Amino acid sequence: MTPYWHVVYGIAFSIFVGHIVTWPLVERLLWPSVGKKFPSPGTFFRPRGLTWATGMVERFLYTAALYWGGYQWVGVWLGIKVIARWQATEKEEKSRRKAGSLDVWLIGNALSLAFGFGGAWIAVGHAPLLK
Repeated sequence: MTPYWHVVYGIAFSIFVGHIVTWPLVERLLWPSVGKKFPSPGTFFRPRGLTWATGMVERFLYTAALYWGGYQWVGVWLGIKVIARWQATEKEEKSRRKAGSLDVWLIGNALSLAFGFGGAWIAVGHAPLLK
């Protein structure tokens, strides 16, 4: 049985350290880079909203799924996100700017998954996939 404080540290690492690293990288570095590289007439459109909160929740869910051995739920969640993203981008115009936005989205997802895995590693005490 894993000591409860390992689980607390793992979840805290996943949610809070993940947020401290991911949010500034995506928000302050990547999105402005896409806006400069692919300028559009008028203002550069970029999705705003609760993406930071979604990232925190999904990092928690990744950590919990990997901790309890429910690896398939990570795939299910990523599948749901891809379907939602696909439907949202079908309405957008085909452009290089859209491709840049997709790159930022993929990087954000990869970082969230990596921090979820790291949190589960801390919680379990070893790499979750190498049991």
